[in-house]
Amino acid sequence: KTHLAIACLIKFLEESGSGYYTKFYKIPHIQITDKRLYDKILTTELLILDEFGSSATDYKSQLLFELIDERYDNNLSTIFITNRTPDEINQFLTDATLSRIKECCNTLFFNSIDKRKSMIDIKSVVAGDK
Repeated sequence: KTHLAIACLIKFLEESGSGYYTKFYKIPHIQITDKRLYDKILTTELLILDEFGSSATDYKSQLLFELIDERYDNNLSTIFITNRTPDEINQFLTDATLSRIKECCNTLFFNSIDKRKSMIDIKSVVAGDK
């Protein structure tokens, strides 16, 4: 999923767009420590948020709403990458955030093997674990 999103970002940047990739859980730290970068995240034409929905808290929920609302109001594109199911996402998003995401997003589901998990299984077999 991440590789596909990064490929989209690279193509977008090649065509003179502005874009940025980050992991969702890093945004609170960025907001506090780097105002210029946080402003870029708010205003870049294409934002990729990986690990979307990881470690939800009230603070992150409010921050996410502000981020999505700003991008929604300015018609900016966002790609969300997550391993969570739609039901899990619905549980941690506020109604207002979910409404904005549903209105402006298309959803792609990938039913593939998690390559990191499969590598752990391969390493276990090689090491003799069963």
